[in-house]
Amino acid sequence: MAAITAFLLQGAPASATAASEPPVAGTYCTPWEGHYGAKNWTYADARVCLVVDASQKAHVRGETDTNTYYWGGAWYNASSNYPANWRATGTVSNSKGKVLSYDTYLVGQTSRTGSKDDMINVGPLSECGEYTVSMRFFQNGAYWTDSPSIDSGERAYQITVPCS
Repeated sequence: MAAITAFLLQGAPASATAASEPPVAGTYCTPWEGHYGAKNWTYADARVCLVVDASQKAHVRGETDTNTYYWGGAWYNASSNYPANWRATGTVSNSKGKVLSYDTYLVGQTSRTGSKDDMINVGPLSECGEYTVSMRFFQNGAYWTDSPSIDSGERAYQITVPCS
């Protein structure tokens, strides 16, 4: 369940050797990064992944973990009563400047761990190599309903998709 505006990622990779080699199927993620919300009353880890399937189609997937909120002197996990509603936006680009923009729908997380938005097929990833992935993570809740409780600001990461 993610809305994506996409351009195919079809530029030259970071190295001349990689230009003739297709990418290896797999999941390639940014590191987890922790985010505190307003007044440090909410916390979540977030990351974004490039997923290359066996047919070399590219997918973007956002993930969260450790969705918690502070109330009454203790930390509590997101729950069905107090979900953490999040989304991620950003871009993926290669060394030739080809850009994929993504914007996930709102995902409701009802536990502390393991929330992912559905992968969306954005077309072939014709080359292996270095990609720059940006992400801005937004979350309302858990419990606290400031809008947004968390706004990470724009972050940029490097993801290497290996050659076969």
